[in-house]
Amino acid sequence: MAFVNEFVPEEQKTKFKQDQEVFHNPWTPRLPLRPYRWVVDRERNVFIIHLGADRPRPPSDYATEGKPREYMALSWNGMVVKFDATYEETGRYLDSNLVGSWEVIDIRIPPALITQRSAILELIREGLNTMEANTCAPDRLSKLNIHFNLKVQN
Repeated sequence: MAFVNEFVPEEQKTKFKQDQEVFHNPWTPRLPLRPYRWVVDRERNVFIIHLGADRPRPPSDYATEGKPREYMALSWNGMVVKFDATYEETGRYLDSNLVGSWEVIDIRIPPALITQRSAILELIREGLNTMEANTCAPDRLSKLNIHFNLKVQN
């Protein structure tokens, strides 16, 4: 099976609220997470959820060329890998030639999963591909790039 983009079930939202130490927006850790969509592959027991993003600031303040940082979490068989990424689109929407680009810039892998690094990167790639294909007008997106510019932390 592959990732699908869907609404987060109510029982999972409750779990996110109970596990606020893991599932929170690092930019505003005291505010509760209010997830509504995720990409999930039930067969492989994996999902990716958006935790939040930087608030708007002047472009000179960003370490990643003025793009806000998106915070995400990948859960695989109950183990959580957090990662940060930026996203931008180039091209023209009206010309149907948009090119989307994800740049994954930081991944925090728990020690128990460090030997699975390649598999984790592939899951992130597949999940971001599905996430983006379902959040913009896919008929206008001519290409999606996913680039890993990593500092991997344990």
